[in-house]
Amino acid sequence: MDTETPNIDRSTIEKRKLEAIINELPPEAQEAIGPLQIEPVGNAGFILQRGNHIPMAGNDWVLYDYDDTIAATTESKKPRLEQFIEYSTQEFPNIDQATCEALMKATDKFSRWEEQADAGKNYHPHAHVNTLDWAMRKTGEIIATGKSTEEALAEVQAVLDRIQAGTPSEDDPFYFSEKDKKLIQRGIRARNETLEQIFANTLAHPDLYDDVLESMRSMSNPDSIHRTNTGIITYGEPHFQLRKLLTMLKENPDLPLSQIMLTNVSKGDFIKQVIKMGIEKKLPVDYVPAHLDNDGGFGSLGSGGQLFSESQHNVIIFDDDPKQLDNIAASAQEVKDISGARVITVRSIRTGTKAEHKPSQTVTSEYGSIDFRNRQEGDLSISDILLVNRYLAVKKGIEDGDIPPTYEYMQSLQQELSKRNIQLT
Repeated sequence: MDTETPNIDRSTIEKRKLEAIINELPPEAQEAIGPLQIEPVGNAGFILQRGNHIPMAGNDWVLYDYDDTIAATTESKKPRLEQFIEYSTQEFPNIDQATCEALMKATDKFSRWEEQADAGKNYHPHAHVNTLDWAMRKTGEIIATGKSTEEALAEVQAVLDRIQAGTPSEDDPFYFSEKDKKLIQRGIRARNETLEQIFANTLAHPDLYDDVLESMRSMSNPDSIHRTNTGIITYGEPHFQLRKLLTMLKENPDLPLSQIMLTNVSKGDFIKQVIKMGIEKKLPVDYVPAHLDNDGGFGSLGSGGQLFSESQHNVIIFDDDPKQLDNIAASAQEVKDISGARVITVRSIRTGTKAEHKPSQTVTSEYGSIDFRNRQEGDLSISDILLVNRYLAVKKGIEDGDIPPTYEYMQSLQQELSKRNIQLT
């Protein structure tokens, strides 16, 4: 029997999923991560703020992308494929390694679709598991009738193409709901728990880039009033992305992250909605005690203090995807009159990632990207490069007349550059 989601507000359903994921954590993990305040951003996604790492009002922010910026997500496909080949060839000896690779590639492509106009394709891991399970079994059945591997793959692809085009036959195993673009399974099929475990292990436990984690720790000492606030902004199914992030926090409880932004629209569009809806006014901030607020601009610089408040401050977005960075830069221009944030985009480039060779329109200086493919000993650290970007953003603001030349924070940034022996030409 075909089933579809009842007519309940999408954000309400997604928030319940997020709450369930958090509540399923072991008590020790919940204690290490701390309480999480969840605020919906319309149907665009959510902001989660950690109760034990409340951001410092007025200070700068760095928002890190997760996939291929913090975590080697693309690289995790290799062990996933290897484990699938081992499992599939045992279950169906008539399926060889090349066929397994073709099935993984076809179903991966099938499981990516756009849920909202112009938001980009979203990866749906549960759809991937379900369609891969069906495709594997269907291929094995077809080959068992005496047909060739090529014929079997062609039949499977034809079914996937029909479903994706919105013209499935009544015998096809899935179809897309016109209402919410969800993949619906026909009838009742047993879960493939082995495949689910293969995906869970490789999706939730990718290798993390230690140099990126270290940059978070070095900039965001929770005991310092000078700390740079850090957060994550990640695109994809909110509950799926949150599972990955909570796994990272369980394994790295010292990461001083204050906020998690889960978006299922382009990141720039998400940021615009956050600003226009005033979501952050619902989130608490810490303030520097009056007797300590004498540190040359590194304290509370404004009465707001939220991430995109009216107070003058820098927000750096560190991401590997130039399309997202271009969208963020364009969106920042649209809301610059209602936010005091100077939004700065910095691109991460690593070997073997999906976006490695994609062009970018927003990288305009030698400090606008960090190319990890050719870094050498003695190069500026990630936190050093982010500091340089903060300085250059304030410098440009003064040159453009948006910031007064006596701005105390400029002096503080210059002192910090000098302390780190960073000389700019």
